[in-house]
Formats: sequence, C-alpha cells, structure tokens
Amino acid sequence: TVTLTSGLNPFTPTGDLDFTLANGEHVIVQAGQASGSTTIAINEDDVYIDTHPVTNSILSHTGGTEYESLVTNPATVTTTITDDQDPVTATLTTSTAGISEFGGSITYTVTLTSGLSPFTPTSDLVLTLANGEHVTIFTGQTSGSVTTNYTDGQITNQASIADSITGIFSGGGEYEQLLKVGATSVPVVYAPTVAVGSNVALPEDTQEVFQFTATPVSAGSHVTQIVVSGLTGWSVDTSTATVNGATVTATFNSGSGVLTFNISGAADGTAETVSVAMTPPLNTDVDASVTMTATAVQGAITATSAGTAGTIYVDAVADMPTVVAGQTHMIFVTDSSSDSNTAFSNGETGALQIKATFGDVHDGSETHTLDIHLQSGFTAGLLASGTIAGTYNGVATTFSYTYTSATGDIHIIVPQDTGLNPNAGQTATIDLTFAVTAPATGTLPSTLNFTATATSTESTLHGGGVGASNVDLTTDNVATLSDTTGIPAARLLTGNFTTNTNSQVQEAILSFIDEASPLDAFSQVLTFKGTGQASTFVGDAGFNINGAHTHEVVLESAFTATSQVNVTDFVLNGVTMTADSSGVTTKINYTLSGSTAEALTSEIIPDGNHTTDTYLNSLDGTSGSNSGASVTGSSINGNYVYGYDGNDTLTGGTGNTFLNGGAGADTINGGAKNDVIVFDAADTAVNGGAGFDILRIDQGAIYNTSLEISGAPTGGLSSADAHNTGGVQLYDVDLTSANLTNLEAILLTTEGIASSGYGTELHGLDAAKVVSITGGAGAINSQSGTANTLFILGSAGDDVQLTGFTETATTFNSSGGQVFHQWVSTSGPAATLFIDNDLQVNHAAQA
Repeated sequence: TVTLTSGLNPFTPTGDLDFTLANGEHVIVQAGQASGSTTIAINEDDVYIDTHPVTNSILSHTGGTEYESLVTNPATVTTTITDDQDPVTATLTTSTAGISEFGGSITYTVTLTSGLSPFTPTSDLVLTLANGEHVTIFTGQTSGSVTTNYTDGQITNQASIADSITGIFSGGGEYEQLLKVGATSVPVVYAPTVAVGSNVALPEDTQEVFQFTATPVSAGSHVTQIVVSGLTGWSVDTSTATVNGATVTATFNSGSGVLTFNISGAADGTAETVSVAMTPPLNTDVDASVTMTATAVQGAITATSAGTAGTIYVDAVADMPTVVAGQTHMIFVTDSSSDSNTAFSNGETGALQIKATFGDVHDGSETHTLDIHLQSGFTAGLLASGTIAGTYNGVATTFSYTYTSATGDIHIIVPQDTGLNPNAGQTATIDLTFAVTAPATGTLPSTLNFTATATSTESTLHGGGVGASNVDLTTDNVATLSDTTGIPAARLLTGNFTTNTNSQVQEAILSFIDEASPLDAFSQVLTFKGTGQASTFVGDAGFNINGAHTHEVVLESAFTATSQVNVTDFVLNGVTMTADSSGVTTKINYTLSGSTAEALTSEIIPDGNHTTDTYLNSLDGTSGSNSGASVTGSSINGNYVYGYDGNDTLTGGTGNTFLNGGAGADTINGGAKNDVIVFDAADTAVNGGAGFDILRIDQGAIYNTSLEISGAPTGGLSSADAHNTGGVQLYDVDLTSANLTNLEAILLTTEGIASSGYGTELHGLDAAKVVSITGGAGAINSQSGTANTLFILGSAGDDVQLTGFTETATTFNSSGGQVFHQWVSTSGPAATLFIDNDLQVNHAAQA
C-alpha cells in the first residue's frame, strides 16, 4: 500500500499516480484518493519449508505534476512469512507374502504421500529401516525400494520377520513435516513335520496299509506333497492311496524305491495322513529304513522339510509249508500194488510218499525239514542214516535223513541248493518215496496213523518286527504243516475228480451236509490249476458220516474264480456223480461266462451200495441283466440258487436250498426247509425263514488259502482285515452291521489246506446280535430246542471274539458226534452260543 501524506489540505492528486515497486509491481493512487494498494502473490501453501521474508520499496512514479514537490520514501518494507506443518507421509510396505524358513528375500518399499502437490523430494531422501537397510527415494520420485536377503540362521525360530522405518539417514530437510509410518510383518513359512503312522511293522511276505503324516508348522500353510524314499524292492499298490479331507495321487518308482504323494485341496494348518498298501520284498525280513520329506505351501512360498528318518519293521515269518497244488494231503501211504485190496496185511510192504512245497528256499534265511512218524509196528526200508531219492522242483536229487527204528521216526533235511531248478517264487516242490512194511504178526488197526510234519524255520533274523516295542515276534519264526493218514474212518471224506481249467489257480468250495442232521455240516476250499488235472481230496468232515443217511453235496465256483472249471469223474466216498441224460454241463464258473453254471449239486447215500448219483446244475440268474430280478429254488433237496450280479431277491424252494446272491446288494429269504445261505457283507438282508438254516462264511478261508497255496487268489479281500495272533494267521469277519435273522448256525469254511495255523476270526456277536440273528426274542433252535441259540461250526485255527458271554460246563453233541461248548450271555438279553470244540474263543482253547 502506498499512502500520501502532507501538512496541507487538500493534498489528494488531481490525476492518477502510478508508483513502480522494486519487485516490478505497480501501486495506483487514484485521483482524489490518499492511498493505493496492490497485492503481491507469494508462495502458495505447500509441504516445503519457506520462511524467507518478502521485501519491497518504491523505485519511481509517474503523474503528480500538479504537486509543488512529490517526495517518495525510499525505505524498504519487509513482510515475514510463517510456514504451517503440511505433512508428507513415508509409508513402509512389502508385497512379499511369506518367506521360507530356509531363507529368502523380502522387498521393502517406502512410498511418499501428501494432501498437497508437489511433494516429491528436491534431493535424494534416504530412510533407515529397523533391519539396518536403507531405502532411497530419488529426487522427484514418490517411492523407493530395497530387497533384503535373509539366511536360514536369521530366520530360525521366528514366526515372522518384522520391519519398520526408524529414521532418516539423509535428505528430507525441505519438508515442513515428514511422518514415518508402517510396520511390516512377513510370516515365516516352515516346512511341515513328517512321520510314519501308528502302523510301523508287518509280517514278511504280507501286504499291509501304512500311513505317513505331514503336519504343518505354519498355521497358514497347507501340505502339498509327501515323499518317502528307501523302499527299494517293495511293492506299492498306488491305487489304494487315500488322504484325509483332500485328494491324493500316488506314484511309485520301483527302481529307485521312491514313493511320492501329491496332495491337492488340503486345508491350511491341517495335518494330512496318506495311506497306501505296501508289500516288502519277497522272502526278506530286512527292515526298511525310510527317509521322508514333506512340502507345505503358503502363498507363493514353498517349504520342504529336511529328510526325516523312519523305520518300517519287517517281521521274520517262516513260510508255511503247503501241499502240492491239486492235492489235499502231503503224506500218502499205499499197500503193495501186487494184491487186489487196498489194505495192508501182516508183513506186507507198501510205500510212503511225501509231496510238499516249501517257500523261501534259495536265500538261506530258512531251514526246512520233514519229520515222519510211522504207524506203531511198521518199519521203514531205511538205514539209520543216509539219503532218499526224490525230486526237487522236478529235478532228481537226494534228501539226507536219520531213522530211529525203535520209535519209527524219520528226520529228513530239505536241501537249500539253488542249483536245483530255482524259480522266481523261491519255492521248492519235493517228492520222495520209501518203503514201509507192516508188522509180521498181530492185528492191524482199521485206521493206520502215519503222520508227517513239514517245518520251516527262520535261521537268519534281521532287525525288528511286529512284537512288543517292534522286536521280532519269535512265535512266527517257525511254521509247521502236519498231516496224517489217521483221520478216523467214520469222519473221512475222500474223493477225486479230473478238472480242466486255465493256468491260473481257480477255486471251488465243497459242501457236505447230513440231511437228517443238518448241524453235521462241512465246507472246504478246493484249488485247481491246469488241464487234465487228476485231483484227490481227503478231508475230515468233523463228524461221523452215517452211511445210511442222505447227504447233500455241492461243488460250487468260489467268488475268486476268473475262469471256468470243467469237472469230470467226480467221486466222493465211493459215489460217482454224473450228468443227467439231458447233458447238464460239467462246467462251473462264478462269472457264468459261456455255457456254465455256478454249482453242481447232488444227493448221495455213502453206504457202499448207492454208487452213482445224477447231479444237477444250479438255478442261475441271467448274466448281466438280472438286476432286481427274483430267483426261486425248487423242490429238490440241495438245489442251488445263484443271483449272479445285480441287486437280486432270492427265495428258497420247498426243498433244502443253497442260496448265493453273488455280486450286488441282494435280499435273500430262505424257505421252509433247511437252507444254507452264503454270506456276503454287501447283501441288504438275509432271512433264513423256517427250518434249520446255516450262514456259511467263506471269506477267511479264501484269503488264507491265498497264503497257503502259491498263486491262489484273494478275490479282492483286504489285507487290512488279516493279522497274525499267537502264530495263527487270522482273517477278520465282522457281523456287526450285517442284517441277519432266522438263522440257527454259522459254518466257517475250512482253508484249502486244513491247518490250525490258519483260521477265520468272527466278530460282532454280542447278546443282542445273537437274539437278532436267531429270529428275535424267544425264537427256538430246532436242534437244541432252546431259545435264541446259535451254533458256530468250524475247524482248528478258527476263533470267535466274544464279550458279554461266559462258558458253562454244558456241552451239546450232534448226531454225528460233534461236541459244542455252551456260552451264555452275561449282559444284555438272554442268548446262547454253542461253539464247536475245534474253535478257540478269544484266542484261547475252550474248557
């Protein structure tokens, strides 16, 4: 503002005065006015410091000629500038979502922001971070970044890596106010831990399911992979792989022994347990020392654990000796072929033949022996020691022996020579014969009792096993197969047939039941292989066979069958069974391919007079198209009804009926007579109806036969249901969920080789279940005459698991002389079990 002053009045100009200021601006004092002003723009409000004063003065003027004297004041005027505090904010951020526990890098960025513009630094701005790094924002830029590399040691035991701006290293003096904000926290992604699951051991030469568990350490990470190495020589069924709550794909490199599980869809922070069925190398008990790694992912960060050591213990198990395929015995004693009868007489010389198959014979880890005990009074045509000629896998060789004539004992050593025609299965089939002579005088017994015991012994043990604390279980280091010619004549089932099938082992089941005493029932797995095979069968029916009674005979294809079995010349206990005049097929096949039937059935009277009988085919459902169909039995005793596939309804006929639903969820209803129903856990409902009805259970015998006989199939039965207890190989069958009613007995089928070393273990029979199975409270068993009573039949090796029952002193004898022990319920409803004397209960012999 320029102001005019004077000691006289008036003094205002008569015309406009124009004053020029030092900064070039003009101030106009208009005519008649004493002052004039102009506004000078200084810096607008900004973020920069600006405290320099603004000065000005009058340099000159124009106008004012009307004044006698116009004097301008040359003094300088000063205006002081006061800054406010407009902030610029420096914010620390990172785009790094995570960092591996093993090291990595984090990129830090500092970004400048302000409500005013411009705000970029006028010189390089360098900020200091808490980790000691510097971030530079160059002149005219709004941000700057720095990348920090972290080593494993810098990260160990930290949940996250934190950072912040701690100060200004240089620059920034131009700002009125520089705020430093933002703290970063980058989570450390730790590799998961990994371990073998609860099952860490299995018996030699078996398949079991193993688990491997990976547990995330970082809550925000999820498991994507588990790798197990050290499984060279093992077999892994990758199709069985499962994982909890996610999806898994398993691959196995048999050459390198590396098993890889790739997991997708796992939840963050969730432990993942993968399961898969595995089998150790053939005939070895060397433990697997495995190394496991697991990988977890969080965001873009992957962390794989270091190798974790683990051990899968393989228990040394002696391979059970077996009979030769197509035979049911390994000891055969025949009298002289020079006479017309088949019985020994005093002084007569016959032959004792041994046919047996041993496993694990070529690597020296097992020893194998045969011990033969002669019928009292018989002698062998042997010296005190020497060799017996025979064959080993078809190659002629000799077997060393010692013979104690005083006791009639012969001890034979099976050679380990790998030159004797070794095979991939490492088995040895031996065949040897020597002479035996009956005593010269005295009465010979009607039943001659020669016994043979084949023994396999683990001679070399490695590492641990399935015993307590994973030590080797010694009870399974010895396996024996005993056989005798001394089955009491009254219980002896003998037969022969010629079969034709393919080169794979095919299985059938033979059932034999006394119609007058249906509690006297028997069933056993038979195996066939190859063409033109002449098979003999010798078995213990378990009861005295009454020759005057009519017996139902059923030969059916087992559910394991993959091909037909052609059966001819079928003879059982002196009765030849032949096709009827209509040309009924002799081909049995579970899959009903071609012109086949599921079963052949017959009724025989083994009294020595009825020497022939005509067998019938089963009544079979239609292959591939009988889903939901109904099949009903006939009036013939022993008729067989087979559903084949689909969800069928089977109904017993007016005669005693065998009912087998085959595949599918079937509904099975027995008729008014005495029926046998083949158990299948998939069936919807089983009702025995009236009469004395038997539930026949084959699964344990089928699975165990696959262990007894090389090449015998499992039929898809799971090894997870198999276990070895006290040296007995058992297969579990659980009836807890089965819908069963109006049944009077359960028959456990015998393995292909009857042995106390194998059996079915029955579960699920509490008191309420027994009441339900027997037809509800008060239902009467026609054999015992008592309410809610269930008979359980089987053979040595079978076991029943019971709770809530106690054994009494009462026994029950069948018409055929079978002895059953009574067990009564101690909790729940009143129920009674009569259990075959041959069976164990809770792994212990009955009283």
